Amino acid sequence: MIGGVYIDKKLEGETGIRWIRNRNFTDGDIERCKRQQVFLKNSTVKLWAITKKGRYFISSYFFDVFKRIIYTDLSKNDFNNILYVLKKNNFNPGEDFLTAVLPGEFGVYNSLILKRNELTCWFYDNEIVSKMQILFYSENEKIDFIDQKITFASFIKLDLNKSLKNAKR
Repeated sequence: MIGGVYIDKKLEGETGIRWIRNRNFTDGDIERCKRQQVFLKNSTVKLWAITKKGRYFISSYFFDVFKRIIYTDLSKNDFNNILYVLKKNNFNPGEDFLTAVLPGEFGVYNSLILKRNELTCWFYDNEIVSKMQILFYSENEKIDFIDQKITFASFIKLDLNKSLKNAKR
């Protein structure tokens, strides 16, 4: 739909899916996760360019199309709130889209569900995850992005304010 994504070369269709899903590496799933992260970042960079840095109508169109093929509980209003915050903060996906693999180590796991033993998998470091959770969760308060409904008019006002600031420079 977006014409492929450039990694080392242009990946599209079946070639892109094979590149993302490949596990034939020393680090297996960890390498696959890293490839998926590269793909997501490069896709975000391309979508941000296609939508002209999150323009309301273009982004809204892509949300509606993607919602048909991707299952999510993200509402259109949630999407607009996130998009609004990104635009307001001058989101640059090349610099601001960060990914990482949680620190950990490979280990062996016996799966009761799969009825298979000695599966190699990644065990993340629980102590580091506990520390990271403090950054995202609070037991005492709920943190909302925005306390208002974001509409097309909100985007127009934001874009006009940015244009006026740039004109004054």
